[in-house]
Amino acid sequence: MLIRCIKNKGNYPELVLPVDRTKPVSNSNFEATAICITGDAEDNYLLTVGRDYPVFGILTYGGDVRYLVKNCEGIPGFYPSVLFSILDRDISPDWSMNLYTLPDGKLFVAGYDALTKSYDALLALIREAPRAVEDFLDYKQI
Repeated sequence: MLIRCIKNKGNYPELVLPVDRTKPVSNSNFEATAICITGDAEDNYLLTVGRDYPVFGILTYGGDVRYLVKNCEGIPGFYPSVLFSILDRDISPDWSMNLYTLPDGKLFVAGYDALTKSYDALLALIREAPRAVEDFLDYKQI
């Protein structure tokens, strides 16, 4: 799948997931995306408008669709789909999928095997755990 960045500014909600997926999000039970933004009055994502990005995963939760791409600094992150237009909608034949039931709804994730194998693996990439980033980079090299 290939997408093109059409904008890199906007105030979009962070992806916030419970660490313990059997309990709702709370001050002691959450993991939030660490996607790179500049933090101005309007968030500026570290994406280049007009640049094409391969998609390494898709996540849907709470009505939002997010694409897993590598930003301008080479760091993987789940970015809001409204920042992109789809150029090639075909997904990789080696992708797998998983569906999780969380207290606030269903979370669907599709992508490379290490991403979809468990909820913990997904959270590890969101928190940029070294092994999860290494798995991402290994897949990206294929």
